[in-house]
Amino acid sequence: CGGKADDVYGGLAVLTTSSSYTLGEQKFFLPTTLGELVRLRRSNPHAFLMAGGTDLGILTSKERRPLQEIIYISNVSELSKISETDDYLELGAAITYTQALPYIERLYPSLASLITRIGSRQIRNVGTIGGNIGTASPIGDMPPCLIALDATILLVSENGERTLPIEEFFLDYRETDLKPGECIKAIRIPKLSGGQEFRAYKISKRYDQDISSVIGAYRIQVLDGQINDIRVAFGGMAATPKRSPVSEATLFGKNWTEESARIAASKIAEDFSPLSDHRASKEYRLRVAANLFVRLYRDISGTEDLINVVAA
Repeated sequence: CGGKADDVYGGLAVLTTSSSYTLGEQKFFLPTTLGELVRLRRSNPHAFLMAGGTDLGILTSKERRPLQEIIYISNVSELSKISETDDYLELGAAITYTQALPYIERLYPSLASLITRIGSRQIRNVGTIGGNIGTASPIGDMPPCLIALDATILLVSENGERTLPIEEFFLDYRETDLKPGECIKAIRIPKLSGGQEFRAYKISKRYDQDISSVIGAYRIQVLDGQINDIRVAFGGMAATPKRSPVSEATLFGKNWTEESARIAASKIAEDFSPLSDHRASKEYRLRVAANLFVRLYRDISGTEDLINVVAA
């Protein structure tokens, strides 16, 4: 699509490399620097940002919807970096699941186990964590986990950069706090400290699936048998991935027992009123989300050999 055909071999045109291509009314841009990206973002405000295309491609493959303007971001060097300090792991928005996995496996093993169930290996090789956030799906796997981990996102535009707690990024169904001309630059995830534990549980119809019926994510700190810190987030339970404040308040400061977990489980309907759809009913979602509190207790306390979902 577009470009200049310098030579033709057996009827095939060789296209010269270009930073943009045009075919009719469709435009495709390939920036290589962050500066180019934010300029294109400003001048093409309705363009789709694409990295792996694992979600965006559904618009064309299933909905038969032509995409008039696309800005491909995976060649932008600033979005393809991974950095680590004593306090956090930072992943560029165009980093794929596969690229991030060795780091996450070392720092957050439970999240790594969940990532290995996001679609197939082919999907994980091209799908990006930044894309999973940017699409703002209420059933995306990464957002509730990142909310529970108290992650922040770095947003950039021609006006500069700003940092936002990821839980404040999601405003409503498929609606985010991205301002005109902004794009996601990176995700910054605090490292676990002070005896903090993190667990994430994925409930889906298949082992390898890019979306879930319910995701439960928990960061908890227990000192001398008492819950000193707790963050709980769910996906698939509301129009956005979100925290469970009533359950958190119920657990904070309590002794870490199965009874405490069951009391928190009984409060789940005060935080969420999920919908029924072809993936799961409202009743199922509430029941399984409640049960995950008991699983969390038994998992961390080691009181039971849990049966894990494994690949067939």
